[in-house]
Amino acid sequence: MRYTSRRIGLSLIANKVSDLLLSPKTTLPALLAFAGAPAFLVSLLVPIRESGALLPQIVFAKILTHYPKRHIAWQIGMLMQMFCSLSIFLAGFSLQGVMAGGVMVISLACWSLSRSLCSLTYKDIQGVHINKGKRGKLIGSALTISSLITMMVAVSALYIDNSGSQIGSDKLLPICLIAMLAQVFCFVMMWPVKTCLGEKTCNEENNTHQINKDEEKHKHKQAYGAFSSSEKTILKRFVAMRSLLSHSALVAPLFTLAYSGGAISILSFLIISQAMAGVVSSYIWGALSDKRALLSMRLGAFVAAVASAILLIISLKFEHQLHNAWLIIGLFFILGIGHNGVRTGRKIYSIDILTGHKRTTFVALTNTIVGVFMLSIGVFYSFLLHYSVIATLICMLVGLSFGGLLTFTVKNEK
Repeated sequence: MRYTSRRIGLSLIANKVSDLLLSPKTTLPALLAFAGAPAFLVSLLVPIRESGALLPQIVFAKILTHYPKRHIAWQIGMLMQMFCSLSIFLAGFSLQGVMAGGVMVISLACWSLSRSLCSLTYKDIQGVHINKGKRGKLIGSALTISSLITMMVAVSALYIDNSGSQIGSDKLLPICLIAMLAQVFCFVMMWPVKTCLGEKTCNEENNTHQINKDEEKHKHKQAYGAFSSSEKTILKRFVAMRSLLSHSALVAPLFTLAYSGGAISILSFLIISQAMAGVVSSYIWGALSDKRALLSMRLGAFVAAVASAILLIISLKFEHQLHNAWLIIGLFFILGIGHNGVRTGRKIYSIDILTGHKRTTFVALTNTIVGVFMLSIGVFYSFLLHYSVIATLICMLVGLSFGGLLTFTVKNEK
């Protein structure tokens, strides 16, 4: 058991390093700019990345109900992720203009679909091998360590080229290579971990984690119909809350766009800021989520809303301060702390609220519905952003605030 949890922890670290280094908020926009891709593609990165990883989960959940070996599905998804990441890198460094942007966006969409399969199955893997009450600390510790590693990579990129005026291949290439290696390491760490949902487990190590027989009798029931009335109520409220709380991610590009000197010139500092937010807050959020995940989401939403409100006030009343790179980086750091709270709380809530096949269906349904919301609202914000950054920021701040209020209406998972 301890051997397996260590492998899961190491894979989480590697996976988070890859996520931070290939963020649609920092590195991917810079890679698009380096390739000379059209600027409007930047506004599509976050919606594609987030919604693509959520939309197909209900389909995957239906299929997975008949294939209890979750580790095989995860391995397939991870191999697809590595292939798509390689495609993104090759397009960014070998193609130019519209062709480069098109290949990168399509590859990111495919990457998100494979990530969807990994995300869904990984929650089952954690649910089987990691006991309730320890999952938040594991995720928090992994985020902290991965953030430290990411900071070291970003600082190294600054050392390679400290001119601060351009982002060239000498900075981008090491970042992309390390991200790719992190994905390979994640795959290798998880290879021996076997996870089955059903009366018979994959190996002797899982014998103490058999699914409840009552749930097994109902595993053929799919999707919404598998839940009781109270569980359906939880599902509805959680979907509404999580949809609005997704603004903690959607608002991030506005912070980078707000800097009048151009986000590319401070890419390394933004990566460091995002990683440092993980270092100082991830373990705390994880420990809090083990006790009450809803409180973690509520406080995280508050912190993210405060950062967004400050940016709005500066944009309206003190526009000259948008030339201050350190101010933008600092606000991005605060936003990162809040987003980590929302994200960690949401993950632990999804794992703890139900068990077995019901957990898989719950996660898949919520992720699919939230994915539709994010894709739709992302298109709307892309349109609105073309006319007014301020109006877009106001709408996102209102959405985030209402999401925080909805945390008071959702049932505690513990």
